[in-house]
Amino acid sequence: MSGRKRGVTLLELMVVTAIIAIVLGIGTAFFTGLSRTFRLRAAADQVAGVIRSAASHAGATGCPARVEFDVANGRLRSIGPKPAGLWHFEGGSGDGAFGRDATLGGGVAQAPGRIGDGLAFSGNAVVEGPKAGAFALGEGVAVEAWIRPTSRQDMIVVQVGSGAVLGVSDDLRLLVWFGGVSAQTEPDAVPLHRWSLVRLDADGKTLAGSIDHVERVRVPAAVRWSGDPTAAVRVSDGRRPFAGSIDEVRIESVVTLEEYELGPKLRFETAPDSGELRFDGHGRLDESWHEEDVAVVLVSEARNESKTVRVERRGAIRVLDAKGGG
Repeated sequence: MSGRKRGVTLLELMVVTAIIAIVLGIGTAFFTGLSRTFRLRAAADQVAGVIRSAASHAGATGCPARVEFDVANGRLRSIGPKPAGLWHFEGGSGDGAFGRDATLGGGVAQAPGRIGDGLAFSGNAVVEGPKAGAFALGEGVAVEAWIRPTSRQDMIVVQVGSGAVLGVSDDLRLLVWFGGVSAQTEPDAVPLHRWSLVRLDADGKTLAGSIDHVERVRVPAAVRWSGDPTAAVRVSDGRRPFAGSIDEVRIESVVTLEEYELGPKLRFETAPDSGELRFDGHGRLDESWHEEDVAVVLVSEARNESKTVRVERRGAIRVLDAKGGG
């Protein structure tokens, strides 16, 4: 009969099923590989983002920042200082940022400052601030102040409890002390009768002292803040009082800015030899740590592919498709 319909044989059904399985298998493998490629690219972008966060923070604040790599566990994090205490001393007041006020002792008087008003110190004058435990200083601390010394004598500028000290010696060296580690500049580094910005940086790896944004001394200091949390922050000190004027005192706590962990089947093939990237206050690679551009290579173990995050000395950060090429 012309209207009779022909059925599908078992053999034909098996052939069609096999073809569908093959197509699905190819498609699944293709999309799985594509997904792994995208994951590698996304991981490289994330790594570049963490590195940029350190460079940007350093450039914006004018303070050093770094990126630490935990190669064994596929992790990295950016670290830098953030404001924790600030005193302008306008109008001779001890009012501070973040509700952390200071009390002015006898012998402290309002005087022309580096910016607006500052404080003049005579005798055993001291300004006492909050307890050191009010600041999160576990990762490290930075302390800076504008000073105008008028005498050659040993004197403390700022003391953060018993854990960190920024001072000046009788031969005008800048002195920095943190967690039992100390460092000092050459003599006559701090000018008399002129305003200068002095700074201590302790980030858990090194201790550095700077004058007018120029680093003058740095020593290894793999220590954490361990001072008495009940001891107060002090500007000047009764035993080694400051002679002259002080303005714009700032305390910064070193904190984690961003962090990232690589996903499964991804690993760092190469990372900085020191295990970290260091950026200077301009947001560029610190030349004292990095003599040339730095390449961070990520590898996908599943597809044997790699992506390179290249950090250039001038500050550019780029994701490349291969170890050497663009």
